[in-house]
Amino acid sequence: MATTGRRATPADPTPHLTPEDQIPARLVRSLPPELGPNAVAVLQAHTFMYSDAAGNVSVGSIGGLVHDDTRFVDRWELTLGGASLMVLSSGQENPSAAAFFLTNPELPGLPANHVGVRRQRFVDGGLHERIGLQIFTGEQVPIELRLTVGTDFADLFEIKETVRDRSAQITRAHASDGSRLVFTYRNDTFEARTVVEAHPAASRVDGDALVWDLRLAPGQEWECEVHVPLRARPEELRPPSRPFDEVFGRGATDRRAQWRAILPKLCSDNEMLHRTWEPGAMDQLATTSATRSRARSCTRSAAAS
Repeated sequence: MATTGRRATPADPTPHLTPEDQIPARLVRSLPPELGPNAVAVLQAHTFMYSDAAGNVSVGSIGGLVHDDTRFVDRWELTLGGASLMVLSSGQENPSAAAFFLTNPELPGLPANHVGVRRQRFVDGGLHERIGLQIFTGEQVPIELRLTVGTDFADLFEIKETVRDRSAQITRAHASDGSRLVFTYRNDTFEARTVVEAHPAASRVDGDALVWDLRLAPGQEWECEVHVPLRARPEELRPPSRPFDEVFGRGATDRRAQWRAILPKLCSDNEMLHRTWEPGAMDQLATTSATRSRARSCTRSAAAS
């Protein structure tokens, strides 16, 4: 549709054309939905996990767990009583780790903001997540905690555009005791696998979801760990991962404090330099730690062989 009354400018050289007219239809494509302005990414080497502010990845989005340019998890949704959790705060602890603090919405028999949910996540030889709950009601309440998982084994470039449907080539071998979900993709001689391990085991497996049926007393705390070990190729050795307390506990805090103590002091009237100096230095700490971790893994692998 033509427009009138405007003259051509460097910023708008074709005022007589609408945006739809200016872009050929063959170049217009529908992108997967984004994860929101507060999306959180954690990464280490060739592995990253990208989620929304609640720590979830919805099916069909651009998020998920990607390793060596293959997406091993494309759905990762935690719900309480069938409802999505509300975000109190979330963000990176360091480049490879993030924390999410959540609470419940209004649910039947459970007022809003009466369950505190904490998700701690890091990547190191795979995805590792610790989920903690605490109840703030005056009486014992039943709670269904559900983690729904999906995978499409998409190539990194597909994620940004259109993902080929591989569902017919993906098989499942989930453990009936709730300890494990297993997805396997085979295409000719190529094979990839996503394994989701739960400790303690879920109460049950419902489709592709791990479900914990809990009954917690007032003030009671409960937690579980979920791990997705990654091997892009069968010959790869699984490197040992760090424990949660090392990543999120005192050890990690002490290392950051020691690093800050030896950093050169920056004196400048340039505000931008001050804003970027320490985050850049902390990124260097994360890179150095990751390099050392990989070196330790290679040393152990060499010794084992």
